[in-house]
Formats: sequence, structure tokens, C-alpha cells
Amino acid sequence: CPELVVAAADPARDAAWFEPVVQSLDAVVPGIEVLRPGLVVLSASGALRFHGGVEPVVTGIVDAVATAGVECRVGLADELPTAVLAARASVCLEPGGDAAYLAGLPVGMLVVEPALGDPEGLGELVGLLRRLGVHTLGGFAELPERDVATRFGSGAAVAHRLARAVPWRPPSVAGLPAGLAVEHRCDPPLERVDEAAFLGRRLAGELHAALSAAGVACLRLSITARVADGGEVERVWRCATPSPRSPRRTGCAGSSRAGSPAPRSRAARAGRSRPWCSTPSRWCPPGTSSRGSGARPGWRRSGCTGR
Repeated sequence: CPELVVAAADPARDAAWFEPVVQSLDAVVPGIEVLRPGLVVLSASGALRFHGGVEPVVTGIVDAVATAGVECRVGLADELPTAVLAARASVCLEPGGDAAYLAGLPVGMLVVEPALGDPEGLGELVGLLRRLGVHTLGGFAELPERDVATRFGSGAAVAHRLARAVPWRPPSVAGLPAGLAVEHRCDPPLERVDEAAFLGRRLAGELHAALSAAGVACLRLSITARVADGGEVERVWRCATPSPRSPRRTGCAGSSRAGSPAPRSRAARAGRSRPWCSTPSRWCPPGTSSRGSGARPGWRRSGCTGR
């Protein structure tokens, strides 16, 4: 593949280049969360009701992503991790089908998606399981939960929950404590990226201080910016684990806003819904080429889109 270009990892660059894909999806399915550049997840229940079924929603997502010049795959499942893995094969599962689908997957699927866990730590677990004769997620799920936790550690216990299709946190978490949004109104409006980055760093420090004072950790962050023409851009980012400096792990979302007159948080919605997952299949940074399977989406009766 002589035209292949290898680019150094740069999450900030990838996020900026993935933004047009996210904007195109906003017109079809609101409430998108970016698990990483190339992978988004959303709650499918509302989209299924609005569009009238799985096929119209999948078609709408694929068409929307195509307007950004990339392709994607979509998956649907009851739990978010299953939706992410199902998206890699463009599989839309029936309700209650997560455990049966996961049972047939190789245990190596635990390490294919960094948004679901630390690949290095899970890689060691996968190697150990193979040496023990456990080659599928179904075989891993059959191991006693207590034995997995005590012998292999907390990371393996989380992976074991994934393999058993235990109810996972939904794309939209509930329970945002009051008073955790931070905001700054820019007057005059910012004109340079470095100014916005400096302000964002300050707001992040303020938000972290508020989270620490409340005794919670941030797993889901909503950031909203209002531009000079009155338009708003809002993105939601999710972390696999809370910040190591945070006092304890609790489901919490924060909203950091710049240039907005009043705080507005879309951080949390209660309720169980199936997740969708979608991944652009040939999305790669400009000036590079992609090879092999590309982006993929996933749902629960949630939805996920990913690379």
C-alpha cells in the first residue's frame, strides 16, 4: 500500500477532524456522546420511535455520516459495551440478545476498543485467559464473579461484567448534582484558539474544584460554546474512569460553558434505553489513508457510532 501515510497519535487533532461527522449526526439523532474521535454512542429508544424502526434510523445515520465524506457501521444492543462491539460487525441485536451474542465472540474482543478499558491491562488478562483454556467471552462469563475479582483484579471484574452483559451505565447518566456547571461570558468574544484553550483550562480547574468539594468524580462532561452569531455548539464527552485526582467514583456530569448568558445542562437523563453505536468506517485524518475495517456504530437500545 504505497499511498498509506502513518500519522502520529494526536487526540486533539483527531477530535477536531471528527467534529464534522458529529455535526452531521446531530441533525438525525440528538444527544450524541463522543466516546473517542471516530466513535459515538446515543440512546436509541427515542430515535426508534421518531423514525419508526431500526432500518430508517440506521439509514439516516449512514446517510448523515456520508455527507461528511466518510462511511460508518451501526450496531444496536441493550448495553453500551455490547453495542460498541456489535457495531464492528454492523449487527443490530434483538432485545435481550446481548449475552448470547457476546458468548460466541473471541476473548480477544476485550482489547479491540480502548473506550471500553485499558488495552494494556486487558491484553495481559486475555493472554492469561487463553493460557487457561478460556477462548470466548462466553467461557469467561461462566467463571465465578468472585473468583475473577479476587484472582485477576478490578479491571478483570469490569471486563467480566461486560462479558456477562450486566446492565451498564446508559449513554445519558442521571443525577447531576446542582451547582456543578461553570461558565464564563466572553466580552468581547474570543478570536484566537489559544485564548479559548487558556479559558477552557481555567474553567476545567474551577469545575474540578467544584467536583472535589462535592465529593464526586466526573465521568461525563458537557461543553457548550456560544459563537458571536448567536449559535451554540454542544458536545458531550465520556471517560472510561474518573480522574485519578477525583475523590471517589460516582456517576456525575459537569457542564463547562464559554460565552453563554445562562447555564444549561443536558448532562443527565434518567431511564433505561437501548444504545446505538456508530463508527465511520473509513474515517481517518486528512492526508492519511485507511486500511482494513473502518468506523463502526453501536446502539443500546442505545446507539453508538465509531471508527
